[in-house]
Amino acid sequence: MGAGLGLCPAWLVEDLVADGQLLRVLPEWSGAPQEAFLIYPSRRYQALRARLLIQFLADRLPALPGMQPAGGP
Repeated sequence: MGAGLGLCPAWLVEDLVADGQLLRVLPEWSGAPQEAFLIYPSRRYQALRARLLIQFLADRLPALPGMQPAGGP
């Protein structure tokens, strides 16, 4: 079994931690908040697949643990 350190979102590795496959070495520490932006041109001529992706991300990302919507149009 290998050894190493990593900085991962809790929601990504929570099952591995619960199973004992990963160990939190600094449980009192957390990384700095990160932001994600979705930038796209005007919606006027936007392809349906682009609109669907934007809506999917807007609906799903805030539901992930640790994610908070920042607002926007």
